[in-house]
Amino acid sequence: MMYIFDTDHLSFIQRNGQEGKQILVKLATLQDPEVAVTVITYEEQIRGRISFLSKAKTVDE
Repeated sequence: MMYIFDTDHLSFIQRNGQEGKQILVKLATLQDPEVAVTVITYEEQIRGRISFLSKAKTVDE
């Protein structure tokens, strides 16, 4: 079975919160799941990262 994650699913997993852990636990119970993300999710993730980086004032940030 294929599972397609949207931006919210991926964000939950990346934040390592309870919701993300529940998603990973569910995936671990499945036999050979196919997991994908949409190109829109990829774009949103990249835009978010670029926005975060553009706000940095120092190299350490």
